[in-house]
Amino acid sequence: MTNETPDRTSSKKANQQVTLRIPTATPTVTALLVLTLLLLWVANMAQGENMLLRQAGLGEASVLEALQLHRLLTSLVLLPAPTERTALTIAMGLLSLYTLYIVGNSMERLWGNLRFALVYLLVGLLGVVLTLLLMVLGLLPSDGFYAAAPGAVLGLLGAEWMYMRRHRKLYGQRGQQRQLYLAGLAALNIMLMVFAPFVDVVGSLASLAGGVVLAWQAGPLHLPTQHPDEPGALLGEDVNPLRTRWLTLLIFATLILAFLTAALYLV
Repeated sequence: MTNETPDRTSSKKANQQVTLRIPTATPTVTALLVLTLLLLWVANMAQGENMLLRQAGLGEASVLEALQLHRLLTSLVLLPAPTERTALTIAMGLLSLYTLYIVGNSMERLWGNLRFALVYLLVGLLGVVLTLLLMVLGLLPSDGFYAAAPGAVLGLLGAEWMYMRRHRKLYGQRGQQRQLYLAGLAALNIMLMVFAPFVDVVGSLASLAGGVVLAWQAGPLHLPTQHPDEPGALLGEDVNPLRTRWLTLLIFATLILAFLTAALYLV
């Protein structure tokens, strides 16, 4: 599949509109994540009292004392149920699903399925382990439970924003408009996180920063070259493929492990 992007370039003679083709992937991971988050959100609301969040969400006693480390992953697909501050919680859940759908469909096509899934996992885990540290240090309630899906989605937002920022010349005005849209969407997500319950803002901001870093160091870098089969068209070739960025991903994962180890040591 290809992504066709009009790219305006100028020459000494005249301005010319050029077709840019970038190989794309089908956003299957995005579809799976949206469906999973939606179904678990409905199940959490159906059980009442945020029961599913208490059973599989992030909590100091359950993760660090009972060593239920699987909650690090299950919390990444959970949204809080509206048991308090109902309107804000529902708005937070709907906005997270909308953001995941909009950003995921665009980002996964250009980043590929595996790289997109890794970014969601790593930025989500970064926010999760930082939240655990805050709970151990007494900066968050030790008996609280937190959903990490909103933070992971915010990390994807940061990653796509940085991708568009790096490719601002390639996408031109369309890319600038996308950057502004993503920035506004991020601001709206953060605003709701501040007031919605069961979401740690600091951990989510860490995920946002992690997404920016991963996009800068391990995201695709599309450079236009002459298309081999279409005269007058350009091919956006990724000169920073995932297979060359495993060291960066390993360093990022090591940082997450270091935060988790510190939380386990301090508990």
